[in-house]
Amino acid sequence: PAKSSKEKGQPVPAQEKDEEEEAKKKSEEDLKIKRERNCDETFAEYLCYAGRKVRKDFFAKILKFVFFLRECMNEYSDQLNEEKKQLPPDLFPFIGKKNNPDAKDGNDEYCMANNAEQVPDISNDFIMTYLENKSKQITQEEAIDMTQNLCHWLFINGYTCSKLT
Repeated sequence: PAKSSKEKGQPVPAQEKDEEEEAKKKSEEDLKIKRERNCDETFAEYLCYAGRKVRKDFFAKILKFVFFLRECMNEYSDQLNEEKKQLPPDLFPFIGKKNNPDAKDGNDEYCMANNAEQVPDISNDFIMTYLENKSKQITQEEAIDMTQNLCHWLFINGYTCSKLT
């Protein structure tokens, strides 16, 4: 394949610079659009993705997993909102009314009014406390695997800047 001027060590022509700047601007716009999606929309997109990748019986477990995660985030909303105050505000654009015109002011469920940025942050509490008390249908090992998969998907698709290690 042909090398770009940048790879050859030569000055970058104006057209190449413009194309790079346009690509960067489009990428930033795409990220902004993704950040404006609420958790519910993001979870739905993930479920569509997972549904194409796994067997039907395992998808049923993933669906339960996401349902319980959503329920957990809504129950832990006070904690999540408190932690959110410590993070850069540009990670959390206002979502509530814009995406859900029927939403009550200030009374939205967390997953309807917030993006998925904090999913990795809640994952330990979700696995170790919430899921342990709520469901015997998903083992801890399965929950860890599904959490890692979901959080990796969120990260590579720009829905969170947190990467699980």
